[in-house]
Amino acid sequence: MKINSILVATTVLASGSACASDNYANYDYIEAGYAKFEQNEFYDLPEDLSGFKIAASKRLGHFFIAAQYLQTKDDQQATISEYDYPYSYELHGDLDYELTEARITAGVIVDITDSQSIDFSLSYVDSELEGTFTAHKATMLYPRYEEFTIDPISESETADADIYRFETRYVARFNDFNFKAIAGAERIDVDYDDDTSFIYGGELGYSVTDAFSVNISYNNYDYYEISGVNIRYHF
Repeated sequence: MKINSILVATTVLASGSACASDNYANYDYIEAGYAKFEQNEFYDLPEDLSGFKIAASKRLGHFFIAAQYLQTKDDQQATISEYDYPYSYELHGDLDYELTEARITAGVIVDITDSQSIDFSLSYVDSELEGTFTAHKATMLYPRYEEFTIDPISESETADADIYRFETRYVARFNDFNFKAIAGAERIDVDYDDDTSFIYGGELGYSVTDAFSVNISYNNYDYYEISGVNIRYHF
């Protein structure tokens, strides 16, 4: 009887450990990888910017906290027309865009099985888009036509937005595969306007080892999309 009791107890403890291990592994991690920002709503902005994303998450009982930083950039050639009476001219140079997002998240977790859970979270995102034009050449159009090289002239403009997100996620691990499905809402507050929209996304990952996984993700935020590939360390 004692031997049977010990075997039963050991089996239960092992099962409980597997439950904690799988569900905690889905939330306890640090990651880094490639990120791509895409949009087609605003004609005067680039359609896509590429860069990197780093993130970390920690489970605390039935709660979790997370932080994320994203930076994407785009460089292109541009020409700007200027008029300063009586002169009309064009400036030629580089137009550089940089988008950064710093995000903090807190949520509650409901475990469904030993490897599946649903969570509900609130996030705040500080988003900043900066555009910098640096002129290297100029073309005078009036009163005479002339091309000449100039000392670099730079001008920058910055747009800030406060973003609030509510998300519901289904998180699961099946053998060596990790899966996340996301749905929720996002509110964007800027100086001149604010808007609320539906958001959705997903993530698929493969566990190379017990500690490391490779993941691909896609998130649609109505006006824009963010996708990426990352390497994640589970602790």
